Amino acid sequence: LMKKNSLKYNNDEIDLTDIIKNFWDKKINFFLIILVSIFVGIGYGNRGQELYQGSLKIMPSSNSEFANFFIINRFLSRDNLLVLKENDTRSNEDQTLIRIDNETSLDQFIKEFLKYEQLISVLKKIDYIKEEVSKLAEVDQQKTLFRYAQQFTMEVDPKENKIDHYIVKFKWHDAEEGIEILTETLNLVSKTISKKVFSDLKVLTNVKKNFVINEDLIRIEYLNEQAEIANELGIETMSPIGLDTQASFNFNSSTSLNFNSSNVDYYLRGSKAIEKEINIITNRKYKEFDKIEKEIDFLKNNSEINWVDYNLFLIKVELIKNSNMSLKISIISGFIIAFIYIVVTSATKPKKLI
Repeated sequence: LMKKNSLKYNNDEIDLTDIIKNFWDKKINFFLIILVSIFVGIGYGNRGQELYQGSLKIMPSSNSEFANFFIINRFLSRDNLLVLKENDTRSNEDQTLIRIDNETSLDQFIKEFLKYEQLISVLKKIDYIKEEVSKLAEVDQQKTLFRYAQQFTMEVDPKENKIDHYIVKFKWHDAEEGIEILTETLNLVSKTISKKVFSDLKVLTNVKKNFVINEDLIRIEYLNEQAEIANELGIETMSPIGLDTQASFNFNSSTSLNFNSSNVDYYLRGSKAIEKEINIITNRKYKEFDKIEKEIDFLKNNSEINWVDYNLFLIKVELIKNSNMSLKISIISGFIIAFIYIVVTSATKPKKLI
């Protein structure tokens, strides 16, 4: 009985010798734990995919790229036929014309890219994406395509202190395929911008031509009224009174004459002069518009325009997820778990002191 009472159990201290002995006794379990962790890591690694992130700078083209648009820009901005930028809150004096230049081209390029229309058209041609969406309802097809498209983003370059420097980024499981998708998309966006710009120029030229023709028709109507008055009064040529009022008239390149019918009696110029002016306006050929239309067609068919500036050889790609990383983590975790197992079993094993 006294011998039994002399036995003491002390579980508060762990002897390093006991840990080493316990490790040797349970070495098979130790390595089994590590082995299981390795298999888990391999399985997870095979299931996961590598993920790459690519980036490319998009900048405005040089002003010289748009030098050939000088005549067209000047033509469209003349005679107060102004097309103002959207959402421009500045005063009329400070508002800027929509011009074909590097700034407006960059704006249009970014907007067109972020519509994702061209990107989705590229994604649709990829076999595994085509197969995936073919099994879905139409609404789900669009959701899936946009989910893929959202792996490509465009934002202001945070490293540049300029709001006109952008960076396009993508995250994709295949670096080469990601670069190919981006390259084809940027080419399609450029072609879309080119088509849109020249189409808009044609429309604006036609609008301006119709505007001038309409002004001429209004002018002819007014002149016919004045000619009728002159004939009624028997005024064939300009009277002395008409000469005194001649200083009130200012000639303009687009219309024959600027006038204010409320304070000028134009019929005093005489029916001959008025009828001659009517004849000139009626037979006007509007050759300036023909010249501008030919200039637009020439640029469209003979110019390779870089609407924005980027260099595909400068695409940066980096690996942001690696299946080997999960394997390394699982091996390290296995060692930690196995070591904890040895320590815990050593600590829970009672040690008798006499």
